[in-house]
Amino acid sequence: MKVTVIKPLNVRVGTPSVNAPCYQYITPGSELEVDGQLYSGDAYDNINTWYKDGAGNYYWSGGVIKPITSLTPVANETSAVTYPTNLRELVKLNGDYPLSSLGSSGVVAVLDSGITNSLLKARINLEKNFVGNQVDTSDIYGHGTKVAGIICGNGPIIKSFASLCSIINYRVADENGVITSDPVYNALDTLNKLNPQQAKVDVINLSFDTPSNLVSYMQPIIDGLANKGIVAVVAAGNGDTLNNIASLQNVIKVGAIKKDDFNSIKEKGLNKIYDCAFIDTPILSTSNKDKYDEIGQASAYTALISSMICAFLKDASNSQLQGRQRLATIKQFLTNCSFAISDEYFPQNFKPLKR
Repeated sequence: MKVTVIKPLNVRVGTPSVNAPCYQYITPGSELEVDGQLYSGDAYDNINTWYKDGAGNYYWSGGVIKPITSLTPVANETSAVTYPTNLRELVKLNGDYPLSSLGSSGVVAVLDSGITNSLLKARINLEKNFVGNQVDTSDIYGHGTKVAGIICGNGPIIKSFASLCSIINYRVADENGVITSDPVYNALDTLNKLNPQQAKVDVINLSFDTPSNLVSYMQPIIDGLANKGIVAVVAAGNGDTLNNIASLQNVIKVGAIKKDDFNSIKEKGLNKIYDCAFIDTPILSTSNKDKYDEIGQASAYTALISSMICAFLKDASNSQLQGRQRLATIKQFLTNCSFAISDEYFPQNFKPLKR
């Protein structure tokens, strides 16, 4: 696995320790090839994990990043669509759990590659680009626009659970869909510092993975947001492959399962870290250039759950929920409306599954 050096870095020989022999100094911007595993070692700047290369040399993980390109690859957009996507009609909830709200007055913060679609423009009530010194919040890569359509779409092609909610467009991915630590951290920190007059956020959608060494820095902010009643929803993984972001606590963790993997995952039991998972069926959503295109994997279903949660929180019966009570009640809601994977005989689309 290749990682990129972001801080001046010493090559430590033989052991993950700041006192181990050092024979080389590596400058920021250099690339390293490591085995991809994290090893416990001496703590430096509150981070005690290290990477190792094939020669047995160790590198402090706080000094490198793993470029994340786990945003769903973007296909060519199409203007010729043949089917609509009404998620309220497609999603099968256990016990026909009612969701009467359309998310009116709800706010979902979308941290992604930006949003560019005229159908969604009026839904954005706050936006900012956190990538480098850029100010343009438009979606060059194409991922964020699809995610946003699933969250708040209200058109003839894509209609979401929270079709009347508003969104915050925080761009944290560059034009190639690459996500690095600083934009994600700064976007979350900004959300945590927003006052209710700027935007009263209900849900944060994180349809991507993060560098592993960012998680420990994200956690205190996530905890603070949860205390305020703001629920973060993360793309925890696909099948048995977990993302780094799945190690966050006090979030809703969503997974996706390939149909071909359904039987093996059923035999082993659905990954216990998921709050819910879906069969990986691509969802047709809004795309760049006012067109439409499909998006799948955990990215799509994280957005779907964010939309469901926004609608749930804006139901009159849940308006009294405050602080951490919101997260706990949502976890119970997802348990109640999901189907036990052990009871399923065949992989069925749009059915939330639980362990």
